[in-house]
Amino acid sequence: MLSSSAMPPVSPREHVERIRRERYFIGRGEQNPLAEDMHQAVNYLSQELYSKDVHFLMELIQIFLFRPAPCVSLYSLDLTQFSITNNEQALKNTMNAEDNGYPSGVLPALEFVITSKDITRTGATATLLVFNNENGFTPANIESISRIGKSTKKSNRGSGYIGEKGIGFKSVFLVSKNPHIFSNGYQIKFSEDPSVDCGIGYIVPEWVEDYPSIADIMNIYGCLKSLPTTTIILPLKSEKIDAVKKELSGTHPEVLLFLSKIRQISVREINDDLNATSLSQISISCEADALTRKNIGAESYTRHLSALENKTGERQCSYYIWKQHFPVKPECRVQKREGMDQWVVMLAFPHGQRLSQGMGSPGVYAFLPTEMATNFPFIIQADFLLSSSRESILLDSQWNQGILECVSSAFVNAFLVLLKSIESAPAFALPPIFKFLPLSHSSIVLMDSVRLSIRNKLIDVDIILCETCSSLKVFGKPTEVFRIESAFWSIINRAVKMGVDVPNISSHGTHILNSYFDSEVYDDELGFLDIGYVDSEWYGKCIQGSDLVALLPEDIYFDLLTFVAQNWKAKFDRTKMEKIPLVKCVGRGGLLTYMSVYEATMGDERLCMLSDEECVPLIINWNNEFSTASRTLFMPLSTQKALGLFPKKTTVMEWLEKYVGVKSLTLHEYALVVVKALHEKNMVLAFTRFIYHLHSENLMSECNVKHICNLMPIVDNCGCVVAARSMVLVPSKGSKWAALLGKNPWKAQNYVELGDDYIYARNSSGEHTCDDQFLSFTRTFIHATDVPFLLPPDAGFPVVSSSLTTEKALLLLEWIENLSTRGICIPKKFLSCIKYGNWLKTSVGYCSPADSFCSNAEWGCLFQDRVAFADVPMIDQEYYLGKIIDFKEVLGTLGVRFEFAEVMSYIDSLNRNTYSLIISLRPSEAAISSRLALELGKLGVHVTLKKNYNIIVDNFKIPTGPVTSGAAMLLLKCIRYADSCRNLVKVLKNRQWLKTNAGFRAPRETFILDPEWKCLLKFADAVPLLDLPFYCSEILTYQDELMKIGVVLSLEQASNSITNYLKQLLSTSSLTKEIRLALLSCYKDLRDEHKAFPADILKFMLTEKWLNTTQAFRTPDKCVLFDSSWEPLMAVASLPFIDDSDSSNGMGKEIYIYKKELKALGIIVGCNQGADFILSCLSTAEKPQMQMPNVVNRYTGMIVSDSGITSESTEQNVVPLSVAHSPPLLVSSTLESLLKCMQTCTDPRNFAAQIRKMQMKTTLEYRYADQCILHDLAWSSYLRREDGPFIDEAFYGSEILSYKTELRLIGVVVDIGYGCTLLEQDLKHFLRVDTITRIYRYFAAFKWDPRNKNESWIWIPNGRSSGHWVRPADCVLHDRNCLFSTRFSVLDKYYEKDLLGFFSSTLGVRHSPRVLDHSILWRSWE
Repeated sequence: MLSSSAMPPVSPREHVERIRRERYFIGRGEQNPLAEDMHQAVNYLSQELYSKDVHFLMELIQIFLFRPAPCVSLYSLDLTQFSITNNEQALKNTMNAEDNGYPSGVLPALEFVITSKDITRTGATATLLVFNNENGFTPANIESISRIGKSTKKSNRGSGYIGEKGIGFKSVFLVSKNPHIFSNGYQIKFSEDPSVDCGIGYIVPEWVEDYPSIADIMNIYGCLKSLPTTTIILPLKSEKIDAVKKELSGTHPEVLLFLSKIRQISVREINDDLNATSLSQISISCEADALTRKNIGAESYTRHLSALENKTGERQCSYYIWKQHFPVKPECRVQKREGMDQWVVMLAFPHGQRLSQGMGSPGVYAFLPTEMATNFPFIIQADFLLSSSRESILLDSQWNQGILECVSSAFVNAFLVLLKSIESAPAFALPPIFKFLPLSHSSIVLMDSVRLSIRNKLIDVDIILCETCSSLKVFGKPTEVFRIESAFWSIINRAVKMGVDVPNISSHGTHILNSYFDSEVYDDELGFLDIGYVDSEWYGKCIQGSDLVALLPEDIYFDLLTFVAQNWKAKFDRTKMEKIPLVKCVGRGGLLTYMSVYEATMGDERLCMLSDEECVPLIINWNNEFSTASRTLFMPLSTQKALGLFPKKTTVMEWLEKYVGVKSLTLHEYALVVVKALHEKNMVLAFTRFIYHLHSENLMSECNVKHICNLMPIVDNCGCVVAARSMVLVPSKGSKWAALLGKNPWKAQNYVELGDDYIYARNSSGEHTCDDQFLSFTRTFIHATDVPFLLPPDAGFPVVSSSLTTEKALLLLEWIENLSTRGICIPKKFLSCIKYGNWLKTSVGYCSPADSFCSNAEWGCLFQDRVAFADVPMIDQEYYLGKIIDFKEVLGTLGVRFEFAEVMSYIDSLNRNTYSLIISLRPSEAAISSRLALELGKLGVHVTLKKNYNIIVDNFKIPTGPVTSGAAMLLLKCIRYADSCRNLVKVLKNRQWLKTNAGFRAPRETFILDPEWKCLLKFADAVPLLDLPFYCSEILTYQDELMKIGVVLSLEQASNSITNYLKQLLSTSSLTKEIRLALLSCYKDLRDEHKAFPADILKFMLTEKWLNTTQAFRTPDKCVLFDSSWEPLMAVASLPFIDDSDSSNGMGKEIYIYKKELKALGIIVGCNQGADFILSCLSTAEKPQMQMPNVVNRYTGMIVSDSGITSESTEQNVVPLSVAHSPPLLVSSTLESLLKCMQTCTDPRNFAAQIRKMQMKTTLEYRYADQCILHDLAWSSYLRREDGPFIDEAFYGSEILSYKTELRLIGVVVDIGYGCTLLEQDLKHFLRVDTITRIYRYFAAFKWDPRNKNESWIWIPNGRSSGHWVRPADCVLHDRNCLFSTRFSVLDKYYEKDLLGFFSSTLGVRHSPRVLDHSILWRSWE
């Protein structure tokens, strides 16, 4: 017998012939002595083959996975040892599943192709071809499949062999009578029929001579591809075709999950008649993460499966694989696993939807899937003992039971590694791991015990993530962690999202389940682990300990109150929650404080709300003054406003009213509460001012104000609080009568005089009280009455017993006059005391009215210092400032006498010589009335002045004071009638003795009115005209005499004088408003009369800077007269408006009367005539504005102040011109005016350049023109106005569309297709997904080229109006198995199909995740 080394190599055909000859004695003319054993083996094979229909597929996979590679040539064995037993023993030493060879660089693949072509010429209507790209069959492999008996893999369990029954390749006879093998030069076939040469079927190889040929196989596989090394050809039995197709179509994608070599399986059908194709084409591939982790005698890795089917498309799923070794327990050892010391338990955790097909999703694998469904969300793989059909494991096997006891430990270890292996994993990524818990009961009792064992082990392990409100991760045991209500979680999460620093809610004696886990989505998982809810007391601890009431924004704060209100009866009533400060209120000093339900219901102070929100700030402010009296606290304004807007307002209000005792008060009700508790002076005064402010601001009706004031106590002049009174007198310091009266004469009659505190201006609670207005309020509503309206007592009046000052005397007369006017009868004693009291000042001292005289203009001059009557008590009118004569009727009532005859009678009664009356006359007293002269004549006084003017001239003395009209006429007569008056004229020329409308002036400074230029009278001080009413018209008859002394009478001379005078006034800044208006008035009058205006004055008006404007003094041609047409331009042009204020340099509103005259002087009076002038003003529009007229803009409704800045906003959202260096903001009318000016100006391009420096209102914000877009019908096909910086048509009006030419000139994007750049700039300002989608569609239509594709251009919405921006690199278009939701943004979830191409082509978004992405993802989960 040859040794193995001496065995000569043979060809594949020779090898086959040797097997036929040496094993089966074919061609030897004798029978094999082992034929009986082979016959028994064939019988065994027949029994096993039909235990399960179509079992061939799994066996075929085993052939290619675990076919042994030889290390010793079989042909070296002695023939006598060639038996099934001995041969299998030899194979034990050569089999190693992990050493199955594949060429380098080749993806191990197994391909099933079914065709209707009968390439074997056996009459089959369908043929199955199996292709494998391994290294091919070896002679040892051929030897193995040409025999039957015990499995060659029984002793190689530890190496991964999965065959056991000794069937292997023979299972193909289930579906084929004549299987063929083409591999490594071998081309053989087998038959289930007994061989005619030896009488044995199934295992006798026969060389294939003609059909099929290699060319036939190539035609099926594909001529353009390289034929795999091994091909198995199975002409199918007719009754098995449908079953085979069904088995192939149902190939489970997870079949590769626990296989170490094969990475791809595909199934396809080739049929000339496409309609006859019934097979589902499938391609299954597998990728493994190259990294593994070893932990506690275990390792883990990730495996990615993908299945592509022509009916359902591509599906993917990744599996986290946990592999752990356990020692075999002695009591579990069995003969079939003899020599094995370790169990290898593998668990597969699918991430995403498991790949299922045909028979469903197996739960138990013995390298290949069984049909056992565990109802677990993970897969169990181990070296189980199987039933012969491979349908299930043997449940009564001690071996299998020992493996299952290890599953719970493997699960817990795998679970902990998944949960805690990566510290940086976000908290939200951890709860999904709990989806792997075996929640559902298994119908298999043994499996359900595994489920319960897993639960019992997990309950004692720190696996539950606790909430820390930070990035810190803390785990607790399920028995130590508790849930909280979802509504309370919503409050906490919203607060954290808004940036509120919420303290750790697990720091209140209880571990709280993490918010990402505490969701109804995980109710089953949490129930499985017996995690319950916190008790009611915890919520109070959390609210108080975390200071939530103080930290939460108003809207979330009311969510908290809603939570408390909805659970009050069931959870919190009569618990410690009653003493938790829950309700916000404003405490003393205006400080925010908090009140508990207990304090609100049991304490002294009550919590209230005001029904009128507008009054809340005012009342809260004032309540600081009255808190000790009102014992009332209010909720803050912001809180009340937020409650008004809160959707669940009714729930909160019902709780506040029912359980907290909050009461809603009106202003009147609040005032009633306070007024009943007022007992202290300062509080009474403050409350009075409070009611005053409510009335002055129309916050309380007059009816309610009167009601409160009738109940309100007052403070008298002694500082005492008085509740009851008959009448109230105004404060003494608030009454001008107090000095006259002295002490209150009506005190005995219970008349109360208000204290002086009522009249002083005060600031109470930040509100200022004006003394006059407040005093008026007290008179009206407290009925405080002043002296003139009260009836004096019928008693003496001590005040008039002695002298009274001027003020007191006039007050007394006014009082009596007021009483008389009202028809009140003055008490006799009171009137008599005044009539005979010596209080009235006369020429002889203080006398009573009954003893006094009052002179009049007709004869009073006799009693001046130059005319004196001895001992006549004439009232000293100069002492009384000339006002006492106004009370002539009252004085008459008191006994004062007024007639000259009465004076004479009084003098006569004195019994004195009338010649003691001395009268010394001077020329200035020459004018004495005829009546007076008659009376003096009766007394013997000589009053006739002789007409000897020469004597007067010769004896003339210069008067030291003003000259009366009579004396002046006498001087003019002297000049006319005297023989020589040269010296007199010389003296009179330089003296200021002529009375003018500007006071006494020298003749050369005096003008006389001429009817031709009477308008010069309007010049006032500038033109001192002779006072004709003072001199009477007689003086006009002395024009020659007036010219002699220098009085100006000619127009030319007056014009020069006026011009010089005006220049002088202008140089000294003394040209008043009145003079300027007089100039214009005179100019107007002469123009209206078609008369020439004085040239000198006209030149002054045209060339001098006499008009004050918002930009200092200017000549008329540099001024603008304001009218409504200028209003739109005021915010953008520095226009020199004529000052129309009433200041010293202003012109007042009267300026607008002279619009025609101003225009004639060169002043620009209308916007339509000043486009070029406006352009010159626009060039300074960005500089600080000078003082401007105080006018109301009719277009915006805003008051434009002196600074040019509007004082308040309007409904049009008009933005006023800001401070210096800020760009002007164009309101509607302004823009339209500027565009109109562009149409009429001579240099529109220069005009456009200036407008470009301004900003226009868009639907987003104010923008420069070159950053704006004009929206019209063409744009509306793609975008709405709010989708970009479109000019706000609602703001500017539809007329804006008629200015496209002008807008284009200033840089506005008008034409569609040119807006990508501007829209790109604002894209990231939007939050609504519908808006962003429209912009994307516009970008797609007009070929947007982003400035940087790596920027975050893609919006990932979270709801309708929130989300975040991401980079294209962080997105994929599709994620079919939802694996990458935490790593990538999957765009087909958010956008319609038509936009996905845009994201791909324009921004470079990938179609789906790469293999590398799968690896990175699963490494992060490990």
